[in-house]
Amino acid sequence: QIYTAGTRDYAFKVSDLLSRYMVGAKDEEEMMSLRENIKCLENKLASMEKDHDKKENNPEEPHKNVEGNLSTEQKSTDNEENSNAPPRKRVKFSDECLSSKGDTLRMQLRGKREILMEAEKLEASARILRQQLFGSRIISRTDVGDLGRDVKDLKRAFPCGGVMSAVVDDREDVWANAKENISGRAGEPPLNLLLVKPLQVVYDAGYADVNNVSGSDLSRSDVSLPEEDEQLLWTADILTRLHKSYYAYHKMESTKSVPDILGEMRRNVLRDRPTNILLSGIVPIHGKMKGRPQVLRYAEELGAKVFTECKPEVTHLVCNREGTLKFNWAMKKPKCVVVRTAWLMKCLWSLKRISEDSFMFHVPENPTTESENTDASSDDDFEAELEKEMFG
Repeated sequence: QIYTAGTRDYAFKVSDLLSRYMVGAKDEEEMMSLRENIKCLENKLASMEKDHDKKENNPEEPHKNVEGNLSTEQKSTDNEENSNAPPRKRVKFSDECLSSKGDTLRMQLRGKREILMEAEKLEASARILRQQLFGSRIISRTDVGDLGRDVKDLKRAFPCGGVMSAVVDDREDVWANAKENISGRAGEPPLNLLLVKPLQVVYDAGYADVNNVSGSDLSRSDVSLPEEDEQLLWTADILTRLHKSYYAYHKMESTKSVPDILGEMRRNVLRDRPTNILLSGIVPIHGKMKGRPQVLRYAEELGAKVFTECKPEVTHLVCNREGTLKFNWAMKKPKCVVVRTAWLMKCLWSLKRISEDSFMFHVPENPTTESENTDASSDDDFEAELEKEMFG
C-alpha cells in the first residue's frame, strides 16, 4: 500500500515517472517533443510535394521554391524588366535538387517514426509495470482529507492497520497522534514509520508539495543536489531488508509484524558494540516536553543506552557545539567519541551504523567552559540549531 501526502494527480505523476525510469522509457515531455518533431517533418514534406505537383500541373506559373517564395530566376527577370540594373546570376532549382531534398526529409521522417515506435513500446511496458507495482494501492491525502491536516488514521490508509505496512515519510509530527496506532508509545509515531531525510527538490508547477514544510531548506539558500541521492539508496536498502525479514519469519510460521521487525532493525543499529550516549545542548531544559525529546528517542530506538550524567561508561557525547561542561569532560576522556547530532540522524535515516569520523569534534585551541544550563540557551535557539545540524 502506498500513501502520499500530495494530491492523487501528484501520486500518479510520481508512480509514472518511476515506472518509466525502471524500463528506460522517455518521459511525457520527451514523447511530446518527439511527436511534435515528426509532425513538423510531415508538414514540411507535404508542402514540398504540393509545390512540386503544382509546378508540374502549371508549367507556365512562375517558379517558386520550397518555402513558396518566388525563385531567384523569377526575381531576376522582374528586376530586369523594372530597372536598368545589370543582370544577376540566375539560380535554377532542378527537379533533381527538389527530389533530393524530399528524399532527405523522408529518411529523417522514417528514422523519427522508428524511434517513436520503440519509445511507445517502452511506454506501454511502463504502464504495465506501474499497474503491477502500484495498481490501485495509491492513497493520497485527498482520499482521507476529513481527518484534519495533522492527524493520520492508519486503518483508513491501510486496512490492516499498519501491521503489514511501512510508512515512509520525512515528517513524523503528523503521525505522532495517528489513530489506530497499535505500536509505539502514546504521543509518539508508530514503529512502522520509516523517517527519511527531507529531499530538496524543485517541483513541477502542477505538482507542488502541498506540505511545503519539510521541503523547505532549513540551512542553505543554494541547494545543489547530488546525482544520486543517498536517502533514496538508504530507503531502498531498508525496504529490501524489511521484505526479506518479513518473509523469512513468515516461512518459519512466525507472526512478527512490520512494526516489530522495523523496531528490531532499529535496535540492532548501535547494538553491534556497546554504545552509551551522553547528550549535551540538544534536549531543551526550558518549558514542558510532550513525551520523550526527539534525539533521546532516536538514540534509544537505535539500541543505545542514554546517560544523563558524565559516567566512565559513556562512549559517545552527542552535541551541537563546543564549550559545555560535558563537552570539555568528554574531550579529555580517551575512549569517548564526541560527535555532532548529524551522526545520530544518519544512523536513523539509513538504519546502519555510520562511521563517526566525518562527524567528530576536534580539540579546540582555546577551550572555554560554559555552564551546563546555557547548553540550550533558549528553546527557540535550540530548535533552530537542531534543525540546522540535522538538515545542513
